[in-house]
Amino acid sequence: MRDYKKNVLIQYRFVSIIYDFLDLVFFPSEHNNPRYELAKKIPNDDLSVLDVCCGTCVGTTIIARKNNKNSIIGIDISPDMLSIAEKRIKKHNIRNLSVRKTDAENTKFNDNTFDVVTVSLVLHELQHETIINILREIQRVLKNNGRLYILDYRKDEGFLFSLYLKIFEPKHTSVFLEYDWNKILNSIKFGLNRIEHFPYSQLIDATKIS
Repeated sequence: MRDYKKNVLIQYRFVSIIYDFLDLVFFPSEHNNPRYELAKKIPNDDLSVLDVCCGTCVGTTIIARKNNKNSIIGIDISPDMLSIAEKRIKKHNIRNLSVRKTDAENTKFNDNTFDVVTVSLVLHELQHETIINILREIQRVLKNNGRLYILDYRKDEGFLFSLYLKIFEPKHTSVFLEYDWNKILNSIKFGLNRIEHFPYSQLIDATKIS
């Protein structure tokens, strides 16, 4: 395991304790919470869904509870995050969601396995090379014409959000906020459908090009 992944495991041992609190700060109500908007994008049909870097499954469980016909797998490399996720799944008696400890750059899933892949509020923390590797892996495991949804931060001039980024997020997050997503996704054989803006965040909708 590369050094940065070791650092991530150490970091999330502590972040897991406060991770869910961040949603209360930036997305205090269901009305303006982009996680609920993401869940609405996915039809409640017999679909296989993969949530990459699912963390504590705060967003994954929203999808699972809305879409009981979906079969959902959440993956993450942090056992501390997944421990909280498993408790959340048990608490809400969710039967269509399971989690496993898996590297997002090498998931071990077969090609063309999933109808939908989501990745939420994590890519901004990663170096560009790692982001590209994860997106390539997502492209591999998605079925032809499968949908990719990326929920992550967008550039915002609000004082609270800017202060948060400066104190708590990596320096390269500022570069991430300037990404040309159409160019990046096209280079990995995705077609960008749309980008929707929400408080402090944006939801990127793309389709795998067969």
